[in-house]
Amino acid sequence: MKYIKYWIVVAVSLGVVLSSASASAMTEILPGPTETSPISGTGTSGKVTFQTAGGLAFSCKEATGTGEFTSGNDGKGEAHVTGCQSVGINCNSPGAKSGEIILQDAIHYWAGLLGGKLIAVAVALITTPLLIECPATKLRMEKKGCTAGQVPPEFLNKKIKSLTGTLKQSKGKQEISEILPPGSKTFIKCTSEISIDGKPFEEIGQEGSGTTENFNQKGKSLEIELMF
Repeated sequence: MKYIKYWIVVAVSLGVVLSSASASAMTEILPGPTETSPISGTGTSGKVTFQTAGGLAFSCKEATGTGEFTSGNDGKGEAHVTGCQSVGINCNSPGAKSGEIILQDAIHYWAGLLGGKLIAVAVALITTPLLIECPATKLRMEKKGCTAGQVPPEFLNKKIKSLTGTLKQSKGKQEISEILPPGSKTFIKCTSEISIDGKPFEEIGQEGSGTTENFNQKGKSLEIELMF
């Protein structure tokens, strides 16, 4: 459940009012995870690429992660992204292995907007700004904000053992940038930003695909349902 692809989130109100039911009536994970009975899962992905409109790019070879939902919409997760480089130089989180970036996120199963249509999305919120350093060049980056990816329709409203999702971006702009929290009728902006060596933050997009599986609740494997 995680990151149905390592997602990262900061919410800024857009003031766009939705004239339909609230997200809490639209998105829900079954069979009802709770604080005392969470649903956990594991995630894997291949290459992940990050890009800004200004031309900055770095990529990571692969990622693994774990996460758990403690309600029908919300949870937390951690991903270890490895083989990360910018212009051929290894970059990592402070204290991590060379080329390794560690993400610790709040994760959400919410609604979002794509092409004017309401869709189911997986979202992640970096609760503390993510620091990235490239020791060979002394380059330092700070990443914050939000990344959202569509939950493909073929995985919705039925029991599943795994699911695969894809993040898409173009020149630093994420494909999905408007999301709808549970109980709200107002969209909020979902974008991710990065600062290089203390310079002003600029928007950064993320792309890649990954799989989430091995769902478990109270030590027992199970199938889940993503209701929408």
